[in-house]
Amino acid sequence: MDDTARTAAKARAWAEIDARRDEAVSLFADLVRIPSPNPPGGGEKDVAAYCKHYLDALGARVDQHEFQEGRVNNVALLPGRTGERTLMFVSHLDTTPITEEGWTYPPLGATIVDGWLYGRGSNNMKVGLAAALFAQRVVHDLGIPLDGNVASVHSADEMNGGWVGLGELTQRNLLKADYAIYTEAHPRFPALRIEIAVRGTVEIKIRTGGHGTVFGAVRVNAIEKMGGVLLRLASMEFSDWKPTDWQPDPIGKVPPTVSTSYIHAWRGHVLAPDRCDAIVAISYFPPQTLESILAEVGLVIDELRAADPELDIDWELDRHWEQASTPPDHIIAQASQRAVQEATGQRLEFGASTAPSDMRWVVGPAGIPTAKVCFGSETADADERQNLDDYIRTIKVYAGLIVDLT
Repeated sequence: MDDTARTAAKARAWAEIDARRDEAVSLFADLVRIPSPNPPGGGEKDVAAYCKHYLDALGARVDQHEFQEGRVNNVALLPGRTGERTLMFVSHLDTTPITEEGWTYPPLGATIVDGWLYGRGSNNMKVGLAAALFAQRVVHDLGIPLDGNVASVHSADEMNGGWVGLGELTQRNLLKADYAIYTEAHPRFPALRIEIAVRGTVEIKIRTGGHGTVFGAVRVNAIEKMGGVLLRLASMEFSDWKPTDWQPDPIGKVPPTVSTSYIHAWRGHVLAPDRCDAIVAISYFPPQTLESILAEVGLVIDELRAADPELDIDWELDRHWEQASTPPDHIIAQASQRAVQEATGQRLEFGASTAPSDMRWVVGPAGIPTAKVCFGSETADADERQNLDDYIRTIKVYAGLIVDLT
């Protein structure tokens, strides 16, 4: 397809998307109404089944992989005429947990009010999942000829690090593409951007010990000891961190963040728990490394031991996700920037994600250059919602990318 034909094909696709807005919104609402909160996880299988049925109707080959009960992953391929190139859309199926309070509208109701769709997962990330599905539907229904393939990956467990989702898929070498779009929504605040990098994350597992007696004559509370450790780690200042203009984004000026993500204690004695476990997550950008972060944590632990002879503490590396980035001059980055401008009139700058995401699996272990592109709106504990005009814009961007890159 030459440039003139591509321009005409994209114009047809955009007009078709506008004409079929109600159909696109219905697809989005269907996905939001299927519960897939993580934790507890397991609902991914129902969303995966819906997506498989949808892509089956387009003639795609959809393979399903269940690495843990209920945690189903789809790997789909819609073949082109030659298959010389493959564009992959990567979306996760799970959402944040469904809270009981604070909702104006039912969290699984997909209620539409004043141009917004409310519901758990409407922003993170069923908007991108729906947009990628509908973009393929429109290109297919219009009979737009594609030389290359369109692949879709729908993964489980992103909210817990993706270990039984993209982690397993990459380890088993099941992801194949020349470039990818990660469809997670980026909120409008502080600014929309095309994200081509993601922070690294180090998870540290810590255990404190304690002991007690029936009458409390000797008492060391493992929870209290852990509390002091966690507060000290939260206030860490990393000696090797400094504001940088690390490319592709000056967000590298943001210092590392330390957050306790898990804590649990065992009450082995009457008055005091004798063991407490915690996991602390530290996110980072270059020039920091796994080794430099572990060294800094070790210094803090040694300092705490020296200050408190009663502190019984062990720690170790639990998991590590390396930071990952795609060069801003790569075709997927440039094509994403161009597709957004053509479909919406907006020119978005490149940026880096301040939070870990499954995008790191695609860029890192799978080795597929990736850009994160999706017009997000708002996500919150309650009343998560997505602007429907932004959803339609995202579909147009994805349709443009399919025409341009396959």
